[in-house]
Amino acid sequence: KLEPRGNSDALITAVNFVTYGNRKVRAFVGTYDGRITVLDITASNTLDYHTSLDIRGNRSKSARKITSIEQRPNSTNILVTSNDSRIRLYDVDNWQLTCKYKGFLNVSSQIKASFSHDGKIIISGDEKNFCYFWETETHYK
Repeated sequence: KLEPRGNSDALITAVNFVTYGNRKVRAFVGTYDGRITVLDITASNTLDYHTSLDIRGNRSKSARKITSIEQRPNSTNILVTSNDSRIRLYDVDNWQLTCKYKGFLNVSSQIKASFSHDGKIIISGDEKNFCYFWETETHYK
């Protein structure tokens, strides 16, 4: 059971496991109020708080619902989809925003963006029945 930390008792809207470093695993928990809580999984399979991230847009004082969290294959990057029509790529080694992808519409649905098998392409649907593709490698050069 995950107990709320601080003043947040927000609805959990996305969860995933992320492997990093020497095959260590962390649980990432996204919420309705736009936060991601990162939990270390101990040897005894308990969860310890590690850190949290506020996922916010430039113009938004309030965060939007996290709709998915996915790890890039063979990488320390995570892809975060939210209801502000943005997909964000974070590096979990330094907790920095690496890239932001936009163009699709996601304001009320539980839409999930995904990586291709090699992590070079991101794909997502949107609320207008379109499918979008972004190349990840062009944003790293």
